[in-house]
Amino acid sequence: MDEFAAGLDLTFAKIGRERPEWISLGGSAVAGSQDTALWFPRPHLLSFWLLDADGKRYTRQERTSGPTLLWSRPVGSAEVTLRLEGVASKGRAVEIAKSATSPVAKHSGASSD
Repeated sequence: MDEFAAGLDLTFAKIGRERPEWISLGGSAVAGSQDTALWFPRPHLLSFWLLDADGKRYTRQERTSGPTLLWSRPVGSAEVTLRLEGVASKGRAVEIAKSATSPVAKHSGASSD
């Protein structure tokens, strides 16, 4: 699983034969909602845009990858984007995403003293 300290810009470009499937991690699968993920079931080349804390867009390019679930979640006043690759079952990938706790979220506001 990869984590990026940035929000996902949902207008990103995907190069491949198929569009991703919008799926729900909680409520309903509404494009752009915080509980929505993108499921890429087959190998693909993915290039997605992230937004830094100032709202500036930058591109994160990846190699050709297998099945991938891509989603964002709030962490305090910021947002992180997570990417899970290599889990062939959409159902299992969603279970992992729902149970994943961001290392950023675990450490935000916590003192290590």
